[in-house]
Amino acid sequence: MITPLIPYLRWEFVPARPGDYQAHHLRGAIASLYRDWSLLHQHAGRQYLYQHPLVQYKVLNGTPMMTGLGLGAELLAALEPPAELQLNRDLVSFNDVRLVSEIYEPDFIMPHRFHFATPWLALNEENYLLYREFESDEQTIAIGQLLQRILIGNILSFAKGLGLSILATLQGQIHHWHAEPVRAKQLDTGLMLGFAATGEITFSAPPLWGFGKQSSRGNGVMVTQAME
Repeated sequence: MITPLIPYLRWEFVPARPGDYQAHHLRGAIASLYRDWSLLHQHAGRQYLYQHPLVQYKVLNGTPMMTGLGLGAELLAALEPPAELQLNRDLVSFNDVRLVSEIYEPDFIMPHRFHFATPWLALNEENYLLYREFESDEQTIAIGQLLQRILIGNILSFAKGLGLSILATLQGQIHHWHAEPVRAKQLDTGLMLGFAATGEITFSAPPLWGFGKQSSRGNGVMVTQAME
């Protein structure tokens, strides 16, 4: 099997002053600036595009950033990074926009350790009800198996979004997890269940790349490291 080489590009914004910057504010500002590019905001007109986002937004250690993969990286490479943006009603200037460019080589065979650097929003409405059922019965093994299936599904969705074929069967195991409510855009309460989780998976994630629900807004950033 020939391993595809996929372009990866990251914009790291260096604000002129520190602030409480949020990933969804950055996403909204970029979407307003580049309305014609659906890859940047996952919308075609008023229709939401249900596909793995190839451009993602996040704030890590106070640094707003955008990450692009495949066509997303090519689009970021063709655009000029803005020197200032309107973030939550404040005009924020940037002293610098650092560009990080590299090639991502996906690996769906070798085992890697993983953890989530930001909350992983794993559950949809159906899975949430199943999770609560398992939790009420203290079925921790069943919860772990549920999360493992969801994680593998997230990776399959990621591969589909990049047009990649996975010839091997993905193997994953979640060793530890912890769930807490996370502030997110949701019609009723505005809260979703976010997971911190660690384990092993036969997959290598791109740098600072998100998986699961609302990954385009900084959630589910997965860090993988090859096992010796």
